[in-house]
Amino acid sequence: MNNMVLSLDLFRCDVMSLDSQTQRKLFHLFRYLVYHDILKLINDFSLTEDVIQESFMKAIKYGPRTYEQSNMRSWIRQLTKRVALDMLRKNNKYFLMADTEKIMEKSATSLNNEFPESFYENALEKEILYSAFSELSNEHKIILTLRYVEGLTYEEISNVLKISDSATGKRLQRARQMLHKLFIKKWSEM
Repeated sequence: MNNMVLSLDLFRCDVMSLDSQTQRKLFHLFRYLVYHDILKLINDFSLTEDVIQESFMKAIKYGPRTYEQSNMRSWIRQLTKRVALDMLRKNNKYFLMADTEKIMEKSATSLNNEFPESFYENALEKEILYSAFSELSNEHKIILTLRYVEGLTYEEISNVLKISDSATGKRLQRARQMLHKLFIKKWSEM
């Protein structure tokens, strides 16, 4: 662990001036630190690699500007998550469809109290919920994913999306209501 912290502190210096072997080791350490988090968020191997490369370049560029007492590991993880979310916003075809199930499983009662307790026991209900989620706007998909998959607080979501806390609460409420409305509509069509 100490080697990781010491190595990550290399981002505070001019990484381009380091020898190629050290740069390679630093990249592999960086990749090891963030790979699984990003893959879990994106669920696409090639896009995960793109996010890691883009994030690594930003870490090289902005690392020297970090405060000496800041935690580089946390800074790198936060930087990489932001790059991933930016890529997702720009590229709709890679959006978090695979994370739909994670949203539903992590927050059955949070989506709406009117859902029955045994909601996830029936595969048909899951399929309808996936279908309803896929029809949400990207704005709603993103905010639900940040809250229920990533587990971010309203304040953290506000910082990521650069909106106020009250706007975050309102968007979450609308996203949950829209998901519920779409689900009920699809269920009644069965």
